[in-house]
Amino acid sequence: MRDLFTISNHHSKLAGDPPTIDWERTKYSAYFENEHGDQWVCWEDLTGVVHIAGGDAGWGNLTTLRPDALRQEVKLPLKLTNGERLWVSACLSAVRGRLVFVVQG
Repeated sequence: MRDLFTISNHHSKLAGDPPTIDWERTKYSAYFENEHGDQWVCWEDLTGVVHIAGGDAGWGNLTTLRPDALRQEVKLPLKLTNGERLWVSACLSAVRGRLVFVVQG
């Protein structure tokens, strides 16, 4: 199988190393880059846990959400722009199969 696309890390070494994602062991995955070049990834693993990581937040500051945490409104311990918050909402809504709103935590 051929990669759909390859993404380079745009963040400095201070952000740490991006997460290593085993794409064969994910149910859902998404990538987002905002207008400032800040990069984010979101993926759901085979156990239903959702992981969110961003270079601007430091790649090692991984946010994980268990399936029971995916309610209609989710507060995240991340400072997000409006575009980033909408993207995370879209990711969680896709995983959950219904609309999930993300609010600042």
